[in-house]
Amino acid sequence: MAKASPSSVVFHAAFEREFLPLLKQLRFEPNKVKRVRPGLVVAAATRPLGPERRVEATLWYGPNGAAPLRFRLDVVGPINGLECTQQVDLKVPWPDASTPNPVSVDASGNDFLPHQNDQRLETAIRFLAGASAASLPTAAEMTELREDIDHAAASPEWTAAVVQAKQLWEMSARSRRAGTPAAPRS
Repeated sequence: MAKASPSSVVFHAAFEREFLPLLKQLRFEPNKVKRVRPGLVVAAATRPLGPERRVEATLWYGPNGAAPLRFRLDVVGPINGLECTQQVDLKVPWPDASTPNPVSVDASGNDFLPHQNDQRLETAIRFLAGASAASLPTAAEMTELREDIDHAAASPEWTAAVVQAKQLWEMSARSRRAGTPAAPRS
């Protein structure tokens, strides 16, 4: 087996540190993604919603700009006998004067230029974890998780992740308005 790249190590460590504690509060468990395109780094967690349905949280990235950093939350289940995936539409909950419509959480971590260095990658993942946590309580598709989301949203870890993501987003918005990239913050 090939040795993991430094960016891959940073990616997985940041996922385990930033995302997994929040997802575990919702009873997600880490899982391996099958059929990953060469050059992509992927981390995921899943929670069953019933015998045939589940919700999947997936973060992926192509180091060195091979693919943008993306986070998706999907409900997977049968529709007319076929397994189908429906993305949960998570929106960054903090207004941004530079865009008239709410921004999707999906690719918003790229505002932190994660392809430039590992510190920016860690910052982007930290932001995505907190932004996802902030937007989950308003996701209409998450009715089966409502009780767990409400309980988790009251925890100190969840609150801290949301506060930190909001600060990062505001810093990023100031940078976008000034025309300079957002500086990562540890």
